[in-house]
Amino acid sequence: MVLAGWAERILIPALPKAPDTKLRGVRLLHTHLTPQPLSQEDLMDLVFLRFDQIAVLTVSQAGTPETLQFAELSPSSTYNTSPVLPWTECSIPVVNQPQSLESAFDSKTTLTNQATPVILVAVADQPKLLLEKNLEELAKLATTAGLSVAATLLQTRPVNAQSILGKGKMAELEVLALQHNAETLVFDGELTPTQLRNLAELTERKVLDRTQLILDIFAQHAHTKTGKLQVELAQLKYLESRLTGQHKALDRLMGGIGGRGPGESKLETDRRKNRARQAFLTNELDKLSKQRATLRARRTRNGLPLVAIVGRPN
Repeated sequence: MVLAGWAERILIPALPKAPDTKLRGVRLLHTHLTPQPLSQEDLMDLVFLRFDQIAVLTVSQAGTPETLQFAELSPSSTYNTSPVLPWTECSIPVVNQPQSLESAFDSKTTLTNQATPVILVAVADQPKLLLEKNLEELAKLATTAGLSVAATLLQTRPVNAQSILGKGKMAELEVLALQHNAETLVFDGELTPTQLRNLAELTERKVLDRTQLILDIFAQHAHTKTGKLQVELAQLKYLESRLTGQHKALDRLMGGIGGRGPGESKLETDRRKNRARQAFLTNELDKLSKQRATLRARRTRNGLPLVAIVGRPN
């Protein structure tokens, strides 16, 4: 594929989705019309688009090649960059490089069970010890939900309103997910619709927050008809504010962890269906409530003692 752009930028078109946990199978070689080597934006494209390799060729005013520099993802760090070398003195290693790099990422994987591997993330302007404690609790929740915690990431800084983490930390998170074959990211706290959409688009991974995880635990363990209806209603209410403009992000939420419970399979594309389903569930719960009131009155007449059990999901 050949792309023509502007002096200061090029527009990369939509690319085929990268295979799960693997590189995309695409190399990007582009020119800089100035002596500038690989930029930070180039390196972020390498990480988030999962290119096999990114290279920049600087050219003279006459259009002749001058220097070349390339970079690749690294299993031990975020990425590796080559020195800037004259065009006539360098060669780019390409034979079997993507396969060997993917094998190196696979060798970093330490999970041996069949549970879904996830990365836990905590970001807040709070002491590190408090964030670590929150992550410990989140790990217990994840285990209860049937997930396997592959790694954790925390950052003590104010939350980015758009994507929680800054670009540098997001790149670290992406490489961490590649290292552990993790297709799911679980964030401590509650994500806004904007953050949810941006994270899903940026990482191309399934993104959950603490609320979704807890609702999923309740969905897994709800056995009575009333319990199942209550959990489904809670999930629909949570998703309602996240329907508009969230199609791509919510595609990753439906099904499996974080999406278990709602009966409608396309809630994220139709708010009207969401509200109709909520009205139906509310009506069903009202009917069950009346039935329970009758049974409760009978128990009261018979003088049966009453006990309340209260607990947390983990």
